[in-house]
Amino acid sequence: MAETTAHCAPPSLAGLFDPDHVAVVGATEREGAVGRAITENLLDGFDGEVSLVNPNHERLFGRECRASVADTGADVAVIAVPVEVVFSVLETCGEAGIRNAIIVTAGFGERGEAGKRREDRLRDLAAEYGLNVVGPNCLGVVSTPAGMNASFGPNKIHTGSISFLSQSGAFVTAVLDWAAAEGIGFRHVVSLGNKAVLDETDFLRFWGADEGTDVVVGYLEDVADGRGFIDAAREVTTEADTPIVIVKAGRSEAGAAAAASHTGAMTGSDDAYVAAAKQAGILRAGTMGELFDAAGVLAGQPVPDSGTIAVVTNAGGPGVLATDAVGDSTLSMADLAPETESALADHLPPGVDIANPVDVIGDAGVERFRNALETVLGADEVGAVVAV
Repeated sequence: MAETTAHCAPPSLAGLFDPDHVAVVGATEREGAVGRAITENLLDGFDGEVSLVNPNHERLFGRECRASVADTGADVAVIAVPVEVVFSVLETCGEAGIRNAIIVTAGFGERGEAGKRREDRLRDLAAEYGLNVVGPNCLGVVSTPAGMNASFGPNKIHTGSISFLSQSGAFVTAVLDWAAAEGIGFRHVVSLGNKAVLDETDFLRFWGADEGTDVVVGYLEDVADGRGFIDAAREVTTEADTPIVIVKAGRSEAGAAAAASHTGAMTGSDDAYVAAAKQAGILRAGTMGELFDAAGVLAGQPVPDSGTIAVVTNAGGPGVLATDAVGDSTLSMADLAPETESALADHLPPGVDIANPVDVIGDAGVERFRNALETVLGADEVGAVVAV
């Protein structure tokens, strides 16, 4: 290990998401291997250069194979080698000036005391060389603007403005499969794994300053630095106006124990998380469906100025149900101003009772519905509109 007099500061995360050159350490053509899946995903769409590293092969996938990551000049190294080899590879990255590493290899903090010691060693190496390290025990990283799928997850990923982080690789796979079928797109996707170096707070801060990210969504089992996370979330939701929606697992004692065996996560009090998250403006989802219902609404849409809701409907019953749903939430039904009611009356049939919910009646055509929506959306007393 190289001797240093001081720890280097880790570089910006920009190089992780927009590299010119990615190296796959542990590339292979062996069927079913993680190294093969990562290599195929990168070769399929990455805009930059891809180097394959495996000292046991001269050529892979019809291209030259390098013996060492030091021979590549890469910006990002994706490391998929046996656990005992990870340290020498990471040290070589540091010596070669490769500042971003994605470690998909498992066998660290989630594997008892011996694994925790390995993770401590990995953390020390990262600090010594000033490295950005994602993982270990993770699925990888995706950046759709760069065409980079540096993961062994699904290959079909739509481009969008949602940035997504997850402590579970399986959750990433499930979400990407589901989102592809639903036509939902992403900007960045990060599988956090054990979070030995980079954690949720680092990515929140980066995405809060990222103009291409409209909403951050995530799955977490624990929070590495509670105060730092809440402070970062508050800055992102208030100063950057970027909504954050999180599925937080480990609510029960049994769930917390399962999280510990999964990624080595030590979950804290769920009540404390709920209270802190509320103060920071984080929205909590209970399921994957709720997570992306919220993301779908928030991505590309402005955050409402107020919690006052107008309902526009062409059916009375569903309008009542929507009104009940608003009443069950922390929102409220908007009191329509006289000028708003007057503008609605200009486009609704004579005799219609002008109120909220706004019933445009079952025979409403496109123009009547449009006029009603535009009227309430333009009203100062209305923060958001539910169309039924």
